[in-house]
Amino acid sequence: MRIISFCAGGLESAAQRGFFDWVLGQDADFICIQDLGAQEYDLQADVFFPAGYNAYFFDAVEPGRDGVAIYTRELPKAIMTGLGNAEFDMEGRYIQADFESLSVCSVLVPSEIGRAHV
Repeated sequence: MRIISFCAGGLESAAQRGFFDWVLGQDADFICIQDLGAQEYDLQADVFFPAGYNAYFFDAVEPGRDGVAIYTRELPKAIMTGLGNAEFDMEGRYIQADFESLSVCSVLVPSEIGRAHV
């Protein structure tokens, strides 16, 4: 099983720089992408929906911010978005795909949470 996690810093610009050409050559079962910087309805080109993968997105409410996605070869039993915390869920930071014996998530953690406070 191969899982790739990628913080895009903007999925449209990553696609222009060849991200999808590269990642499709990696033969991953799951591709987790963070910091989409676009909403799903902005991603209409075929490059964002590669053959052989099912794509699931969780957008931030504010256009051009955050957002996460999971691409998976197998159809999941369920997709869960958000953690039940309005502050974080409005920013599109968590998506989870559930399978028979595995759950895969794509998480974008705010930088403030990762900093140590002295």
